[in-house]
Amino acid sequence: MSNTTPAWTIASNIFLTAIKGSYINAQKMSNFFMSKLNANASDPDILLIKTDMLPFDTAMNTSYTSFIAQGGIQNGASETFAAKLAEITANVDQWDSAAKLIYPPATAGGPYMTLFPNGHSPYQTGAQINRLNAVSALMLALTTAATADPANATALLALKTTVNSYYVDLKKAFDEKNDGKNISSIQSDACFDASVAVAEQMYISLAKLMIKFYKTPEVIGGYFDEATIRKHTQTDFSHIIKHGQTYTIAHRTLAATAQIRINNTGPVLLRFYLANVKDAAIGTAFVEVASGANTTYTVAQLGDFANNHFIMVVNPDTLQSGSFALNLL
Repeated sequence: MSNTTPAWTIASNIFLTAIKGSYINAQKMSNFFMSKLNANASDPDILLIKTDMLPFDTAMNTSYTSFIAQGGIQNGASETFAAKLAEITANVDQWDSAAKLIYPPATAGGPYMTLFPNGHSPYQTGAQINRLNAVSALMLALTTAATADPANATALLALKTTVNSYYVDLKKAFDEKNDGKNISSIQSDACFDASVAVAEQMYISLAKLMIKFYKTPEVIGGYFDEATIRKHTQTDFSHIIKHGQTYTIAHRTLAATAQIRINNTGPVLLRFYLANVKDAAIGTAFVEVASGANTTYTVAQLGDFANNHFIMVVNPDTLQSGSFALNLL
């Protein structure tokens, strides 16, 4: 026979349960509670509870607003990098043509091959960092060639200057995109901390209300967002998705006004859509989220939300795994 004492239900923090997997639930409950405290602040006991609760509610609202706003900042940086990276194919074609004027491919000893030993492939395929490194490697190869071949040094260094100009812009955009990811992660951590703190303070406030209203406990329920507490539906999701995999994120009935924030935290493009059955294949309606993008969509952009209630993602890449964070707002 087990000697473990079962948890006493009343001693469990119901607010912590309600915020599990949902920052927005924490904000909703905190704001609801503060509105009720404000409405009854003429009572000195309630005013004291409000005063104690206010800094936690403020921190919750500030952190959640920053968390949502960071999505726009990161997405802007990601779009800048994507646009800059899209220029690489045309640039490599130009660099290659210039290199062939200096070193015709049939030249004895193959000096051209020291500049483009693997052709254009390293610039056009693979992870973003590898493509960035390929441009950097070309600059190093041009410097080495110029040192070894004084006769062609001027032309080689001129080409290096052209490559370097693009590399500097590409590297800057890449760093800004990744800084956005880091800041977004920090904002997420701050939001988590604020959510836990606000849930704990509401639990303390509940105890104070129970002391005040011990003869009329039915009054207490009106101070709290009971619908959110009872439902405590998860709204925040994250997952690693293997190459070629289709994954069911959640089953939800979403309102026409619902918004979905998607942060592609992995190295490959992902596609998100709605389906009427679990694990359904992608159809014609979907949103395509580039690596590093952090974008808010209307639910209608993902498909027929009235009839399709499964939120899905597919990784179309044939080699690399992807990852994402998704928030129902």
